[in-house]
Amino acid sequence: MSRTSLRSLVVALVATPTLLMTAGPAAAAGLTVLDERNDVHKSYTDEEGSGWIAAPRQQVGDVVRMTFQHRTNRVAISAKFVDLDRRTGTMLISRMRDQSGKRHIVTVEATRRKPAGRSDLSTYRGRSLDCNVDHSISYTRNEITLSFPRRCVDNPRTLQFTAFTVVTRRKTAFVDNPHNTSPEPRGWTAEIRRG
Repeated sequence: MSRTSLRSLVVALVATPTLLMTAGPAAAAGLTVLDERNDVHKSYTDEEGSGWIAAPRQQVGDVVRMTFQHRTNRVAISAKFVDLDRRTGTMLISRMRDQSGKRHIVTVEATRRKPAGRSDLSTYRGRSLDCNVDHSISYTRNEITLSFPRRCVDNPRTLQFTAFTVVTRRKTAFVDNPHNTSPEPRGWTAEIRRG
């Protein structure tokens, strides 16, 4: 999959219209979302167009748990997978929305040539922010973690999250998210208060 095609895919998934996924009172400090196995989708293109089809046998990039934390000084996200493979391209993308509706996007991206990956925090319109995002990718524990200072997103009172992963192998992209069993991550988590 070309770099331009991958960017278009990510932009389309980030821009997906969202509905409220989890209603109710705000959670204090953190929230863990468990995801079913075997709910990965793969991209396809044929003479009739392009889209997504289920890829239940795809284990690399299959998310099983995602944790979102809104700590006193930092925001942290961790994703646990069935399997991670350093020979594939892997991205973890999370959107965040504060109590006033202001949104940010944090991304960790690893490639075959750079399996340790790089991370970035940006505005919803794609402008990178001058903020140190710490991340780690453990291929033995099948886990990606990231964190950054709360001040980088204006010290919000509450945050909601939406996240998804993209794994690329040759010209095929595989996507998963912890929120539902469709390729698009529709909805937001409950509000998470600083704690």
